[in-house]
Amino acid sequence: MNEKIFGAHGALNFLLNELAKCNLGPNKSKFQLYATSAEAAEEAPGWLPRPFRITADKLRERVEKLDTEATTAAAAAKRATPAHRAFAKAVAEQAKIAAKETRSAVPEEHRSYGVTTCGAALGDKAYVAAFLDLQARRLPNDIDSMSPGVIPQVTDDLARESSQCASVALYYSLQCRADYLLGTHLPSETRDLTERVDASLRKAYARCFRADLLNPEGTWDNQVDPTLH
Repeated sequence: MNEKIFGAHGALNFLLNELAKCNLGPNKSKFQLYATSAEAAEEAPGWLPRPFRITADKLRERVEKLDTEATTAAAAAKRATPAHRAFAKAVAEQAKIAAKETRSAVPEEHRSYGVTTCGAALGDKAYVAAFLDLQARRLPNDIDSMSPGVIPQVTDDLARESSQCASVALYYSLQCRADYLLGTHLPSETRDLTERVDASLRKAYARCFRADLLNPEGTWDNQVDPTLH
């Protein structure tokens, strides 16, 4: 929803009221607000979140650490025995509050606003860039990294058993994983993603065929036309 829904006609309240008449209620936890001005954001209901990316590295790392601790505590509370469940729930609630309060205290100058919907990011440049950087790490991260990407991980796992199976998965599935992102974001926003995915695909194909078929210089010294491998 953009800021126009909070005009004089109160379109958001109208929508919720009409749904209520049909005994329908939306999942408000899924709602997101993207407003292009602080004034428009102030008119939004208090329960409607306005997602943002923290642009200060150290502050972002601190908030992410608290978020991780809150998630871990919540999971521990679910697994706790009846005798320890009350204490575990209290710890989880405190961790959740700490993470929420720290995020809410982030100064305005360190916020980049946007929303992520249908697998695409919309908003400030820094917000979109951060989303695409996350996808660039999720898809092509090298197999030797702390968290290998989908492309090298799946290719490596399959190639251990069958290079043919790995090449089929690579051709029909893995190399298409970035297509949706490229189609829903501007080329100027996806240049880094494209380069990283291309490099990962080149390594993956070399893993399958034992030869660098996508080498723009060709695969042997006397190759006249590098497009003929």
